[in-house]
Amino acid sequence: MFGYCVFRDYEFCCDDNILIFKPKKRISSYAMMFLSTVINLDGYKCAYGRQYRKKTQMGHRIQLPVTENGEPDFELMERYIKALPYSCNIREE
Repeated sequence: MFGYCVFRDYEFCCDDNILIFKPKKRISSYAMMFLSTVINLDGYKCAYGRQYRKKTQMGHRIQLPVTENGEPDFELMERYIKALPYSCNIREE
């Protein structure tokens, strides 16, 4: 609603103001945490008068590391998160 993104790897309940993003293909928990962090970096753009809605999200672009083919580099994202000092506390699904 206000540009705050959280990664959840378990079932949860939410109200109708929450957008749920599901990847089209399997992405590791580590890469998903990277993605949620990048989305949160853009959170300042959403205030009460500019709530993040489905129509807003369709035009939203985030910058991600890419492979030589121009595809998102999920392996790099995973390696980055795993390299963080607290990554030993993250459980993989």
